[in-house]
Amino acid sequence: MMLNRVFKQSDFAAIVMLLGVFLLLELSRSVHYLFFHTMVELLSIVVSISIFILIWASHRQLANGYLIILGGAYGAIGLIDVFHTLTFKGMNLFPAVDVSYTNQFWLTARFLEAAALLVAPLYINKKPNLFHVSLIFFVLAAVAGIAIINRWFPATFVTGTGLTPFKIYSEIVIIAIMLSALLLLYRRREHFDRRIFFLLQLSLILAIAGEFCFTLYAGFYDLSHAFGHYIRFVSVAAALAALVISGIRRPLNLLFRELSEHRNSQDELNHKLAKSVSLLNATVESTDDAILVVDLDGTWILHNKRFDELWDISDEIIASQDDRAALTYVLNQLQDPDSFIAHVRELYDTPDANSFDTLEFKNGKTIERYSFPQKVDGTVVGRVWRFRDITERKAMEDKLRYSEQRFQDVSNAAGEYVWEIDINLVYTYVSLRSIEVKGYLPEQLIGHTPIEFMHPDDITAVGEIVNHAISNKSAFNLQHRDLTPSGEVVWEEVNGTPYYDHKGNVIGLRGTGLNITDRKSREDQIHRLAFYDPLTKLPNRRLLNERLLHTLANIKRNQRCGALIFLDLDHFKPLNDTYGHVAGDLLLIEATRRMEDCVREIDTIARFGGDEFVILLSDLDTDLQAAITDARSIAEKIRTKLSEPYRLTILDEKNADLTVEHTCSASIGISIFNETDVNADEILQRADETMYQAKKSGRNCIRIHSRADEPLK
Repeated sequence: MMLNRVFKQSDFAAIVMLLGVFLLLELSRSVHYLFFHTMVELLSIVVSISIFILIWASHRQLANGYLIILGGAYGAIGLIDVFHTLTFKGMNLFPAVDVSYTNQFWLTARFLEAAALLVAPLYINKKPNLFHVSLIFFVLAAVAGIAIINRWFPATFVTGTGLTPFKIYSEIVIIAIMLSALLLLYRRREHFDRRIFFLLQLSLILAIAGEFCFTLYAGFYDLSHAFGHYIRFVSVAAALAALVISGIRRPLNLLFRELSEHRNSQDELNHKLAKSVSLLNATVESTDDAILVVDLDGTWILHNKRFDELWDISDEIIASQDDRAALTYVLNQLQDPDSFIAHVRELYDTPDANSFDTLEFKNGKTIERYSFPQKVDGTVVGRVWRFRDITERKAMEDKLRYSEQRFQDVSNAAGEYVWEIDINLVYTYVSLRSIEVKGYLPEQLIGHTPIEFMHPDDITAVGEIVNHAISNKSAFNLQHRDLTPSGEVVWEEVNGTPYYDHKGNVIGLRGTGLNITDRKSREDQIHRLAFYDPLTKLPNRRLLNERLLHTLANIKRNQRCGALIFLDLDHFKPLNDTYGHVAGDLLLIEATRRMEDCVREIDTIARFGGDEFVILLSDLDTDLQAAITDARSIAEKIRTKLSEPYRLTILDEKNADLTVEHTCSASIGISIFNETDVNADEILQRADETMYQAKKSGRNCIRIHSRADEPLK
């Protein structure tokens, strides 16, 4: 099947003829080796010269450089092979010629042939000058011939010893070059007729095998020498079939399908050109932009229908093809035609320049004008103008700009700044008002996240609110603390809402921020005045009542007991009467400190009024007796601490400071309660009554009431 695809039936006659020649050569070898060698080499020389003549006669029609390289080389190769044949051992045509000459001419021819076969595939898509190629190879052949005649080459054969290392290594190098040429030929096989490629490949493989044989012989009449010539003969026959016979039978393509490929390439190029023109026209007409293409003289080359519509150019002007009349019509529509012309002239003075500007029409229309140089092979040959009507867009932008400015004005008037963050919570926009709210300029915030400027204690809570807003696509309001560049803590109130892409996906948040530090300070002050004692900073009666109600609710859930300690300072009034309220205040403050050292963090100490204090103990034991024991223990600690002497220093701006020592005690009443007690007023009343029982009992003592129907303990 392979032979059927590669060879035609008429080729088998030639093959039979070549086999006949091969048989005659074999017969001659056994009778006269010199005649055998001469005939084989003459056949090679005929092939080489035939290739050179054939390529020289037809190289003008060749676009592929492969054959030109081979043709230029084979003229010089055939010449060198002539000298190889005439200097072979036994010819005796030249005096003083030793046995190395013939091998040196052989190596020269094979090196030139290998180099040509290696370089030729690189020029398949190029066309070198045949004269220059031939000259290079003939000069190389001449230089090598002179070197051989002057005995500059190393010896290649020693009688009685055989081939020298130089000869063997040279053959190995030639084999390596031919293997590389074979690989390059295979990679470019698509440029060859299948039959021609097969024969060229076969010729190269056999040439490589032949060169290998020529590394093995010890004498010129050895079997390896003869076998090498047989293989060389078959290789030459394959080259003859590929390069000469095919060339004679099909001189129009000369081994390649040059003219056919050129014709197909031209048809394909024309098709591509038509397709490109069609694509260009479709593109120009499908765009919403007006397109005008002019040459370097300003002559209109191409324009689309949108251009005619945008500039309102009549059919009569278009049909007249009068560019000057069209230009005059265009200029009459502009508010500033002189500027238009000046800009055009400036661009023609700098052909490589790109341009963009806007044109204002007398009728209020606004058009963007773009201009780019048109280039062919890097040379400017004209200019492309593109025009886009932006009248509606400009009106919308003006309206949007007005709306944004109005929003900015309102926000600024309210003391707020406007912000926008992307889905990664990175600032993408911040208004200038941020410096007054956060202490940072917009450029210091953009590219950063809000949490980078936030108080660490607020980050978690703010994150939860923001994530909820993103997940539920809802607006949000929050308050948090920021840290200014100086480290100052400021309060900010933030209002925000998500914004979306065209698919309805949240892509970020935007809103406003307001500095509420002063407001928070006032609110805290009001809160402290409402719920805390100004002197001791302890919770007042109002806050105590709220916490007592909260404790009762917890007791119902966890079944634990609670206790309310009501205490009154004994012997406090004499201090006030003797040293004034300043001394009394100092004692109350010190008493507060001592009580705080005696209770747990979850407990509440409240100033009930004057020298009375109430201590709320929550989360005591579930067992009533255990709870009584715990409450008594805490009360006893308090009683002991408060009974210790007080050393009070009364400051006096005019006189020396006065140090007063005073001792007072505390009468303490405890009311124990659990889930059965639901009335805070009753619990407080029982504690108050129990405290008065302690006073009646001599003061500086503790009394406990655990139930409304139980006696004091």
